[in-house]
Amino acid sequence: MIKKKIGLFLGGKSSEKEISLESARHVYNNLDEEKYEKILLFVDSSNAFWQINEPLLWMNTTKDIESNLKLDGRRVFYEELKQLVDYVFLAVHGKFAEDAMPGLLEILDIPNNSAGVLGGAISMDKDKQRFLLKAVGLNVPKYIAVKIDDWEIKNHKHEISNKIQKEIGFPCIVKPAREGSSTALAMPKNEVELNMAIDNALNFDNVVLVEEVLAGKEVTTAVIGVDRPYALLPTETPAKGDFLTAKEKFLPGDARMITPPNLSDDIVRLIQKSCVLAYKTLGLKVFSRIDGFWTGKKFVILEPNNPPAMTPSTALWHQVAETGMTAKDFLTLIIEISSKAHMNKRGPL
Repeated sequence: MIKKKIGLFLGGKSSEKEISLESARHVYNNLDEEKYEKILLFVDSSNAFWQINEPLLWMNTTKDIESNLKLDGRRVFYEELKQLVDYVFLAVHGKFAEDAMPGLLEILDIPNNSAGVLGGAISMDKDKQRFLLKAVGLNVPKYIAVKIDDWEIKNHKHEISNKIQKEIGFPCIVKPAREGSSTALAMPKNEVELNMAIDNALNFDNVVLVEEVLAGKEVTTAVIGVDRPYALLPTETPAKGDFLTAKEKFLPGDARMITPPNLSDDIVRLIQKSCVLAYKTLGLKVFSRIDGFWTGKKFVILEPNNPPAMTPSTALWHQVAETGMTAKDFLTLIIEISSKAHMNKRGPL
């Protein structure tokens, strides 16, 4: 049997590149070697592509990998990708990856596991996606979007702060509109902390969200499919502090993950139904992890993640295990359903 050549992308220039490295290692170890030839493709901090050998994959950080590229890597230009790989498995996360890579791969006509051009872009923008989710009756956090142009106008900071205190109150959550993994996330408890949090978040994006603090159970749910998506069992992810950190989400031994969650069957079905509706509404494809809160009265959607982190300790694998699949089975499923979708598409996926 001729093996399909899988280009496994890792690294990138986002704040999530170290998570990408952990995801790529786990995917690399679990791809079916009887079916697939694995080709490692590192994305450096300038978004240049490099083919690397396995020893670089096991270096401590992406910075270590990048410092060895000229000695142990081969520069790959975009135009070469089509001849090098049959399929791209994206294990890159965050800005310039989840939102930008799908478009490049569409232009190059290479099947991949992304959420699609529209899905990838809208999933990174928490401000824009919430308009769509609210339009179909789904619950999202109460929030105010602060734009850098408004924030930097003289005397506007106090005016915006007053509006936030009146409409959202303290404590509140501050985060960039297009970041993930708790990057620049803060929970200010007064106006001084609020202003500092907004200033910090604006270092990462031109729009910052200031939203209500949700109480209840935080849950995350994987949704899979193209035409008929379905949700796996949700996972409850209790936070140790004010909010769930990136370490708790993705690094071994730092998180509690309860699958299925400590919720009734009716509530679990409601969460699954809501996540599937969100998936369809945002035009997502292949698979996603959708985060939210059960407040005791309603399910509130925080955001989707596409492709989600695939580190060994992430909740995704708990949910996959509940179906009876192994990690190898799941990765094969993702490659097969996305390859079929790209084969049958009319226009961008």
